[in-house]
Amino acid sequence: MMHSARPRFKAVVFFAGLQGFFVALLLVWGFPGCRSGSGGGGGQASVGPAANHPPKALVSVIPPGGTVGLVNHQAMMVLDGGASEDGDNGAQGLTFLWKKVSGPGSDVITSPTGPRTEVHFSEVGIYTYELTVDDGEAADHLATRQVEIIVTLPNNAPRALIATDPADAAVSLSNGRAQAILDGRASDDGDGGAQGLTFRWDQIGGPGGLNIQDAQAAVTEVTFLEAGRFIFKLTVDDGTLLNHVATATVEVLVLQENAGVAILSWDPPTTNADGTTLTDLAGFKIYHGLDPDPGNALVETVGVVSEHRMEVTVKGLVNFWVTAFDFSGNESEFSGPVTKDFP
Repeated sequence: MMHSARPRFKAVVFFAGLQGFFVALLLVWGFPGCRSGSGGGGGQASVGPAANHPPKALVSVIPPGGTVGLVNHQAMMVLDGGASEDGDNGAQGLTFLWKKVSGPGSDVITSPTGPRTEVHFSEVGIYTYELTVDDGEAADHLATRQVEIIVTLPNNAPRALIATDPADAAVSLSNGRAQAILDGRASDDGDGGAQGLTFRWDQIGGPGGLNIQDAQAAVTEVTFLEAGRFIFKLTVDDGTLLNHVATATVEVLVLQENAGVAILSWDPPTTNADGTTLTDLAGFKIYHGLDPDPGNALVETVGVVSEHRMEVTVKGLVNFWVTAFDFSGNESEFSGPVTKDFP
């Protein structure tokens, strides 16, 4: 039987101290074919392989968000692990394995060992899948990532509809207060009333002097404490997972005490003065006043709209003109005046 050469001591060094002897023992393990130290017929030191860095599993889904609806009892989602990394700048190739962790049984993974796979569903439920990537090394070679998929019934989006009381959504302050009703009861869920709707009212424009009585009711009263243009958004939600939200907005005009309201409408121009097509319409200016000369009138600027409500604080026969302007500041000629008596 052949025995390997036993290790041998190269040096033993004794140190004497005040309290006694301390021994420092230097061991150098010597084997055939190896030499220690420097100089003298030396062998060469060998360097071991670099340590392996673990890979990283990354998963994305198509369509984004991880929720899909059944259509004719079928749905499909793509799971993509192609962005996964080996941890060593691509030095090793990765293998992939997809498996289902939880969920109903009616699904099919079409490419369980590919970097990208389709999954086909025929049943509503919450499904969890796991990707395992392997860089083929002996240690630190695996990484996993899970993703959740929600499969729902088909759903039509709801519709948000707003009515106001008064119907023209214009109220006047009286003793510093005014009230208007916002009514969203005409909204529907898009599926014949199969789901109940929730409601939410938010102010998204205008002054801050107001109070919404119940922001989560289908019908609510708003109390205004100052004049101005107030814009409200209604959000309705049918409680499902897809296409479940709809919004609508309404403007309420709150007038000063004893002020009137004028509702103006016009046909926006489509050509420039030279007959060429108008492509840079920026908005309109509304001139109004008791003087028949628009040069002496008050001016209010609005965007690209075809109707506008405005507060009128003067009494008598008021004249109105409209002009259009473009993004370069060019302004059209005055429209013909319209008049209205505010007694």
